[in-house]
Amino acid sequence: MRKTNPLKKIFKEIKLLKKIFNSLGNQNIFFVGGVVRNYILNEPLEDIDLAVKLNVKVVKKKLLKEK
Repeated sequence: MRKTNPLKKIFKEIKLLKKIFNSLGNQNIFFVGGVVRNYILNEPLEDIDLAVKLNVKVVKKKLLKEK
C-alpha cells in the first residue's frame, strides 16, 4: 500500500502543472506514459507527459491567457 501519493508531491512542487490543469479543466487533461507506469509501480516520477482532449488552438489560447 502506498504511503504517500506521488502526484500530490508533483502538484506541490510544480505550480505550473497545477496552473495548466486549472486552465484547461481537469476533465480535459490526462497524465500519460511513464508517469502513469511509475505511479502504478510506486517508482519515482521523473518526467511528466500530458495529453489533452481539446483543440490545439484552444489549448494555446488558454495557456497564453495564463502566462
